[in-house]
Amino acid sequence: MTVPGYSAIIFRRTLPEHQAADGLIPRTMNWFQEVYNRTGLAARFRGDLWQWEFPTSGEPSVLKFGYIGADVNVGSSKLKQQGSRWITVSFDELTQHFEEDYSYMFSRQRRTNCEIHRPGGKGDWNDRCDLCQHSKALADVPIRMRGATNPGGPGADWVQKKFRIERDPKTGLWIGLNPEAPFVSAYIQDNFAIDQADYLETMSAERMTDVVTREQLVKGDWEIKEA
Repeated sequence: MTVPGYSAIIFRRTLPEHQAADGLIPRTMNWFQEVYNRTGLAARFRGDLWQWEFPTSGEPSVLKFGYIGADVNVGSSKLKQQGSRWITVSFDELTQHFEEDYSYMFSRQRRTNCEIHRPGGKGDWNDRCDLCQHSKALADVPIRMRGATNPGGPGADWVQKKFRIERDPKTGLWIGLNPEAPFVSAYIQDNFAIDQADYLETMSAERMTDVVTREQLVKGDWEIKEA
């Protein structure tokens, strides 16, 4: 986040989901306070723009919270991303999203370039050119697409197919077999930020009668589906 001009966006289906209790906005409030306490890096949250801004040696870097998906009034809100440029794009609860929105955002990932000194990305950087120096700072920052999710949801089928998520016959754990789109599974026992025993109790069969959802959340089961 200290590279001038770096830009990242995290999507949910709606903006208010980012503000939910233990959602990404309240979480980042705590995370970046800890960063400030340790390093002195003072991030600023712009509520009017739904984004964090981080001081750099030049243009601030940005972490934005956005939404994407069906819009009752204008169709898919992915069209609102036309003209945008992001180094990192992330989807929270990926199985709640449409595959077309996920795929479209690859087209919004690119770096800046100086068309005068490096037309088409070819040529040498000019040390006296501000745009060259701005673009050079981003040149070594990898472009990333990331997603996090639980099994289930309207997009579960395309996510499972995209990442080739299958059960390992030896371990019984869920693994991803697509080398171009790695999948890393995680389970409740991997989450040290919660009281695991308490969380499991809240989803006991006596309390949570929705067997399908319980198996998806507790066991990370990608096979079980609604009848």
